[in-house]
Amino acid sequence: MNQNHKNLVIVLAKKPSMGKVKTRIAQDTSNLFAYTFSVASLEDLLNNLNNSNYYDFIVGTDIRENLEWFEQTYNICGIEIKLDPQLNLSERMKYVFNTLFTVYEYQKVILIPMDTPFIQMDEIISAFSRLDKVPYVLGPETNGGVYLIGINSKYFKRKLFNNIAWSSPHSFDNLISNFGLKNTYTLKYKDDINAFQDILINRDRIKLYCPKIFNLLQREGYYLKSSDRYIDFDTINICLPTVSAIIERKNKGRTEILLQTRNKPTIDPIYTGRFEIPSGFIHRYEDAHRAIEREVKEETGLDITFDSHTLEPFIFEGDKNDSVLGYSPFYISQQIKGGRAYINLGFICDTKEVDSPLKENKYETKDPHWVTVDKLEQMLKTDSSQFFPLNVPVLQKYIEYKKNG
Repeated sequence: MNQNHKNLVIVLAKKPSMGKVKTRIAQDTSNLFAYTFSVASLEDLLNNLNNSNYYDFIVGTDIRENLEWFEQTYNICGIEIKLDPQLNLSERMKYVFNTLFTVYEYQKVILIPMDTPFIQMDEIISAFSRLDKVPYVLGPETNGGVYLIGINSKYFKRKLFNNIAWSSPHSFDNLISNFGLKNTYTLKYKDDINAFQDILINRDRIKLYCPKIFNLLQREGYYLKSSDRYIDFDTINICLPTVSAIIERKNKGRTEILLQTRNKPTIDPIYTGRFEIPSGFIHRYEDAHRAIEREVKEETGLDITFDSHTLEPFIFEGDKNDSVLGYSPFYISQQIKGGRAYINLGFICDTKEVDSPLKENKYETKDPHWVTVDKLEQMLKTDSSQFFPLNVPVLQKYIEYKKNG
């Protein structure tokens, strides 16, 4: 092992092996994904921290063959931890630090695990500078673990690692108790990546600091284009514009309208299973009439026209390349408490496809069917809670309109 500096960073590492790495991630994805993620995480860490002019950089492994693999694959040397692998982590910590201080005579040593891809070189150098003023440095994880242990050789004692509950919510607290709060500089908290949900939570940080992982997640489709990015409609601080369609047809002299069953168990489990009329968001710069036509076609397969209640739209062309559309919907409803903050423009529509089979969009709706206006009125009077709330004012206004029409 070549020694160029008095400071050393050692990564406790093992050769990634299919089915034996990131097992919690594998449960939610696959063994192949977990293995590929583990390799990418390791390579990001090595790329972030290797080739420093401030410290030496090595790996520590339990098996000679693994050490040779790191040397051949990544051109990184290291030490073999010559202990029974069954011994607990405390004994390995004692061996590693004692060997590096007494055999190799390093003055300051920082130890990190292999699954810490977020750590940057400037953070490591900053931690070394802290060891000039305090005996110890610790990097706490939000789950109670630690991602970094730094020790100045002058203050190393084997008992520092006695009675540590490793891989538990108490690891950091146990180490602080042994090291002494006044003797220890605590770094910023970092998130550990043990489960797939941790990957999703840390996507922004991964994009900034972990190019190998970022490329993997891009290939797997976990980063969307800006135009397709998911919006959290439950917390966004604006009113959400939607349209809905009361689609009429004449059948044996009676007016019927189309109802369907809301079926969005993932994004709207509360109201899934309730009756609704075809509805959806207005896209950016989309004419509300076109939005209605699009949503109805997507959800039912029908082509529609607008009845005479919808006035001819007015278009204003501004002097800054603006176009503003004016029109009259049939009725407006707005969610002002409880569910998502929708504002809905309701329209009355006709279809000439009175006998066409109705289609259902299994990802949003199911069971489209026709009901008479009398039946609709009875359903609303009997139990209006069986309907999607945003549609109820529009449907009640429609019934009143038909009675007075």
